[in-house]
Amino acid sequence: MKIAILVILLFAQLPCWAHEGHDKAFANKDAMVATDRKVHITAEGQQAIGLRTEPVTRKRLQTTLEITGKVEPADNRINFVTSPVAGVISKIDIQQGTNVRKGQVLATLHSAEVATVFTELLDQRTSIQADITKARVQAQNDIQLQSKDIQHAETDVEREQKLLDAGITARKNYIEAVHTLDLAKARLEGTKRQLTQNIAALEARLASITEATKRRLVILGVPKNQINKALSEGQVLAEVPILSPATGTIFSRDVTQGESVDTSQKLLSIVNLSPIWISLDIHPDQLSRVRLGQEVRIQNPVGPEITGTISSIASVVQESERTVHVRVVASNPKGILKPEMFVTASIITGRQAIETVVIPAEAVIADGGKQFVYVKYGDDFQPVLVKTGTHIRGYVEILDGLYEGDQVVVNGASQLRSQTMLSGREAESSEPKSEAKPTEEVIKTKNTTDPLFIGIAVVGGIFLGLFLSWLSSRLKRHNSAKSSMPKVGSHE
Repeated sequence: MKIAILVILLFAQLPCWAHEGHDKAFANKDAMVATDRKVHITAEGQQAIGLRTEPVTRKRLQTTLEITGKVEPADNRINFVTSPVAGVISKIDIQQGTNVRKGQVLATLHSAEVATVFTELLDQRTSIQADITKARVQAQNDIQLQSKDIQHAETDVEREQKLLDAGITARKNYIEAVHTLDLAKARLEGTKRQLTQNIAALEARLASITEATKRRLVILGVPKNQINKALSEGQVLAEVPILSPATGTIFSRDVTQGESVDTSQKLLSIVNLSPIWISLDIHPDQLSRVRLGQEVRIQNPVGPEITGTISSIASVVQESERTVHVRVVASNPKGILKPEMFVTASIITGRQAIETVVIPAEAVIADGGKQFVYVKYGDDFQPVLVKTGTHIRGYVEILDGLYEGDQVVVNGASQLRSQTMLSGREAESSEPKSEAKPTEEVIKTKNTTDPLFIGIAVVGGIFLGLFLSWLSSRLKRHNSAKSSMPKVGSHE
């Protein structure tokens, strides 16, 4: 019974560990900060503040070289828009930064040269069509006269045939009448054939002139469908559409409406933003870490991370800035990266040799020179002090304080911190205000007894109890044996 009481008294001195065993990761007693300040938040509350957790994992972090870069359009992906003919810009609504597709109308040009070409073609068409009409009329008159000659010749042949049959005329007269009829028919066929040839020649000339003029108009920038429509309607066309030569984004606009332009003047420039170039300036002392084909992660504030590779490294140092120019080529889905935009480029220079415990960097909270995270236990969240190592690309290495699989808060930690501090102030206000306590003392664990010392004390207490029990039993047996001995009396 005494032993049991002694053991109970010893265990009553053990501290209550609220940190779920995370303090064992540290050697000193001051390692645990705020572990007695658990915060309880319901599932609805967690959702309301957007609280999110991630498990502690092990991975090999990539070592990187962080450089600020500038986005540039690829030289081989820039298209300059010029006018195929001189004229005046009659309409232009396209703006810089607008996405366009190949064949899209960018502007409209009024060209006097195009109007002149159309006028000449229409005049030539009219002239040739008049010649064709004239040839037809003349041929028809000849055909009518020759047809009458054939009719007279046929009548003569019939008369001579009857006279010959009656024996009134000589056969010679009949043969002459037949010959005259054949000549009349031959002249008629020749006239028809000549008419066909003349019309064919005129039509061929018209087609040749039309096709040559169409080709010239196409070179001047007029689409074929507009040419055909204008010719079919007999209209003079003077408006020339300026079409986009490629799909991309308007990089610059160099003309305004009403401006006169010629064929050598740049009107617009279109850039295709995929792939895109990122220009980096590397200091010579960092150049040994950079090589061709190296993977580069491009981060920007307006979209997701993009991966690229180093395509070229300059062989000379820029005199003005004393840096070496490095070019990165990256895919650019949806045109997220824009020319002249500044981005952060992370050149992947290597990877750690072994896996280490890592968590997202946003999970770590700094306070008073120390760092801690919130670990989730159901709906309770407890701050646990951690010792951090390398910070690489949004992740931080944890050297001590967490175990793989722990759920740490990566979004909402600041709200939890505010609630922890508020709870601490409420607890202080309910206690007698004897003297002000330092902030670190408020958030430390109340009992800092070394668990090893406690274990030794417990084991020592048990052995001490057993020893006292054994000693007590020996004394009892000794006393019992002494009382059973015969008493020495006087001799009678």
